[in-house]
Amino acid sequence: VTFNKRKFGVMKKAYELSVLCDCEIALIIFSSSNKLYQYASTDMDKVLLKYTEYNEPHESLTNKNIIEVTFTKRKFGLMKKAYELSVLCDCEIALIIFSSTNKLFQYASTDMDKILLKYTEYNEPHESRTNNDIVERYLTFQTNDIYKL
Repeated sequence: VTFNKRKFGVMKKAYELSVLCDCEIALIIFSSSNKLYQYASTDMDKVLLKYTEYNEPHESLTNKNIIEVTFTKRKFGLMKKAYELSVLCDCEIALIIFSSTNKLFQYASTDMDKILLKYTEYNEPHESRTNNDIVERYLTFQTNDIYKL
């Protein structure tokens, strides 16, 4: 499986989590060649600002509420995909999630602060995706699969 396929898989999982669990997500990926790819469910700058201003302790607490269980399951699925991408494709990943109750969850393949600093200093053109981009790409894949039948 290629880097691009895995990258899209992580972005698709992030999209699904943001839509189904009403949360904000920022995903930053630096490939092994230091090329930047990003996904934000809303506005990247707003999510990163919210992250830098967040002062409460952040940890995963499992709630018996079905929405929390769904969120927790999907969050771990996304983090697993991010981990697999970082290991199998030798890239750096920063993942920031704010739940619908405004709790912070994060994953970094290396050091979160270093990845975010690298992101803020990155000046090259790069791939930037939003929820609409993920939906369009997914629908394109579905349409192509129908024509193959």
